[in-house]
Amino acid sequence: FSTISPAIYKWDSGGLNVTIIAYGQTGSGKTHTMIGSSDSPGILRTFCSDLAVPKGSPPVVLKCFEVYKEDVYDLTQNATPKMTVVDSGGHTFPAGCNEVECGNGSELLDAIIASMDRRNVGETKMNVASSRGHVLVEVFRRGDANKIIFADLAGSERLAKTGARGGRKKEGITINLGLLVLGKVIHTLSEGKEHVENGNVGVFRESNLTRLLKESFLGNTRTVFIGCVNQEEKHAHETISTLRYISRAGTIKTKSGKVESEEERLTREIRAVAVDAQRLARIVVELGGGKDELVRKYLK
Repeated sequence: FSTISPAIYKWDSGGLNVTIIAYGQTGSGKTHTMIGSSDSPGILRTFCSDLAVPKGSPPVVLKCFEVYKEDVYDLTQNATPKMTVVDSGGHTFPAGCNEVECGNGSELLDAIIASMDRRNVGETKMNVASSRGHVLVEVFRRGDANKIIFADLAGSERLAKTGARGGRKKEGITINLGLLVLGKVIHTLSEGKEHVENGNVGVFRESNLTRLLKESFLGNTRTVFIGCVNQEEKHAHETISTLRYISRAGTIKTKSGKVESEEERLTREIRAVAVDAQRLARIVVELGGGKDELVRKYLK
């Protein structure tokens, strides 16, 4: 937690965007790392237990959705409705995603667990409850501009090892597709390609997973990438692959500054206009127009 904690708690008090991503082969412990159990809490449980919501302050809001077979589903609702990913105002998000308001960390954790219980899971030779989609947990305070995203990615798969057939095989193919595109994004950004300027990276559009994570790599965000590996020797190939993936991701530089809300932006612009008005008023006085009522107003 030495790297992750500052990211989380700066978000909690300093207006930062934060993304925490768990990546690795299927069965390597990504979901355990993210959510864990009551006896062995993961990042989300720890975050919720430490989250302080002062009395009378705006509620904490949860969005939770899954990218399954390249479609996006709202996990906060029992029917898990399918949503359309849209790009608007420089942001990419699932349109119509439900928002669950929580008064404290305990309520937030309950809502997260209920949502994650609705994700698609299935048995393979490597995992009896393998996640078949990528889950994104988004948390923010009502009225704040900043947010934190916890991304529990489905495991990269070698079909020969998972023994996937039929529907499971198709799921594995789409899982690998999203992770492949994410790998291409990481490679492009780490190489510093010219077309990365101004966020114009076409490869993001090849998967809904990378579309939804675009701001985590290009926006004003502090992003933490966690590599999960299996300790068994027979998985050495996948372990090396994961370590290379994470190593390359670590070379990407993102911005990490305070996120400005719409109210803060308007206040800043109004103050800037007032400063300009005072400056002009002084010029008018110097030119002999100090008796003008409007000028005296702006000199106050």
